[in-house]
Amino acid sequence: MPLAPGYDIQRESLEVRYAGGAPPRLTIRATYQLRNVGNSELTSIETTLPKEDVFGRQNLRVLIDNRAVAVQPVAKEKEDEDADRPKQLWSIPFDPPWPRKQKRSLLIEYDLAPAPPGVAAIAVNDGSFHLRPFGWFPVLQTPEKLFAHDVVRPNPTPVSIVVPQGYFAIATGDLVRVRPQGVEVEYQFLLRKFDLDPFVVAGRYSEQEVRAKDGTIIFWTFAPLPPDAAKQAGARLASAWKAYEATFGPAGNKMQPVSPHIVETLAQIPAHFAQEGGPAGRAFLGGALLNRPAFILGVTSEEFLSLAERELAQSWIGEQVILQPHAELVMGLGFAEYAPIVAAEARGGAAARRAAIQTRLRAYDDARANTVEKPIATITRQDSWELRQLAYSKGALFFAALEDRCGEAPARQAIAHLVRVLRGETGGFSELRSAFEEQTGQNLADFFRTWLNQTGIPVDFRARYEEGNGN
Repeated sequence: MPLAPGYDIQRESLEVRYAGGAPPRLTIRATYQLRNVGNSELTSIETTLPKEDVFGRQNLRVLIDNRAVAVQPVAKEKEDEDADRPKQLWSIPFDPPWPRKQKRSLLIEYDLAPAPPGVAAIAVNDGSFHLRPFGWFPVLQTPEKLFAHDVVRPNPTPVSIVVPQGYFAIATGDLVRVRPQGVEVEYQFLLRKFDLDPFVVAGRYSEQEVRAKDGTIIFWTFAPLPPDAAKQAGARLASAWKAYEATFGPAGNKMQPVSPHIVETLAQIPAHFAQEGGPAGRAFLGGALLNRPAFILGVTSEEFLSLAERELAQSWIGEQVILQPHAELVMGLGFAEYAPIVAAEARGGAAARRAAIQTRLRAYDDARANTVEKPIATITRQDSWELRQLAYSKGALFFAALEDRCGEAPARQAIAHLVRVLRGETGGFSELRSAFEEQTGQNLADFFRTWLNQTGIPVDFRARYEEGNGN
């Protein structure tokens, strides 16, 4: 017997349709077949919806059994205020109340046309768009009652991306169908039980598939890349991706290889590793969005390749493991600076690892010379650009120091363990330390305090990697 109010999602489907225009927009359409499986009738349920002021949500329409209903926002104190996951709770009423054991159909539909500058979670441009897996789609909520029945996504759940002919699209899940529909084409993906929340990347792109010794890289760009340049860049990035998967585990939920996508975007992306307006990227699971200034550098330039390697690394920590706000810079972007050290070692051995660490040490010193240092555990994305650069560089050195303390193999196994255990969940420094202590049997409390809560670089680490010291 059920012990509390609750309902099941028996069927669910999600459709994203791109419409050109001035401005272009997306129509999001979510349909559900629901059943009341709780111990009482329901007068309402709650869902998250994207915020109007962030996503430009318009034309909201909600139907229950094909009858329009008026939804209401839930009190502000229940909102999710995380800037990277902007969403708001809304109440969907049932009048008359929804009896036990009965079914209801639900449709939620709205347009998204975010006004500039928007957020990195979504971009809708002329000829391309992306949706990161936060906030843009409805999520029906479990009732806030003791012993309430958990509301979960059905397995599988179809996600359809409807775009004009000539567009490419990629999304979370397995691609099961590409079907022309007149002047449009539908890409249908199936979300399985262990898939993460959906992202979508699509556009009128030129596709170049580079098959290299270490794997396949797919470029989506607005104009074709020179073939030799694409081949050279693809080989470097395939090597990095192979090193990441060998070290941190598979990027997807399957053991088969993932061919990462490097995608050009017109979106305004926060520049983490350069001053605003410069080359910038944003990760998605199994790929990276890089802006026009990045491509202007040339895909064979070290600046472009380094940026792409950093963004691809976030397919592990940042995309699979969602970070608590206080750990975002060190465990997210610091890890993204550290992972290319692993890739460099895979290409060039211990000497390449050492040189890459020395580069991060110089970057830390440069940032420190231009700001008043704070412990990296206290630096947030609201701090100055110089402090953020310091946090990224010292974060990378922190991971390298963990390798030195614990041994390369145990340290990397600990990171892979963290990704496996926290896939789709939120974590921070406590979970990272637990993963390392479990894998190594060491007490790392003092180590974490020294690196995260004190300023400067420990003397022994700096001495080990000083230029000219080959030990």
